[in-house]
Amino acid sequence: MPPTAVLVRQQVALDQLGRTAAPPSAGTSPGGGLGKSGDDPIVPTPEAAPSAPKRFWGSVEIDIVRPVKSFDAILNAVVMELQRTPGAKVKLTLEVEVEAAGGFSENDIGVVRDNARQLKFKAESTGFGD
Repeated sequence: MPPTAVLVRQQVALDQLGRTAAPPSAGTSPGGGLGKSGDDPIVPTPEAAPSAPKRFWGSVEIDIVRPVKSFDAILNAVVMELQRTPGAKVKLTLEVEVEAAGGFSENDIGVVRDNARQLKFKAESTGFGD
């Protein structure tokens, strides 16, 4: 028969150990091991629990054919789940990258620059180039 795995919450286990373990006697060494008396209980010393991750980041391409559907799925499946965490601060950034083999017309450049400014694109991270 294979061994059975048991999941235990650390704080619950430590609380229970604190309630059921006998206080260390003179025969118990400071590290929780046995001193001269072999009948004393061994009290484990709690180890520091690993800290929980405090940051999430990710990058994903949005389907250009159905961008609203793609964005909605990402928002609901990832962002809203993370936003449930008390104190979580969410920041979304949309990055747009377009290449045109024949180049962009002056008319398109002017319209896109005006629209980007109106939509508050960051000037230092927006532009046209080769």
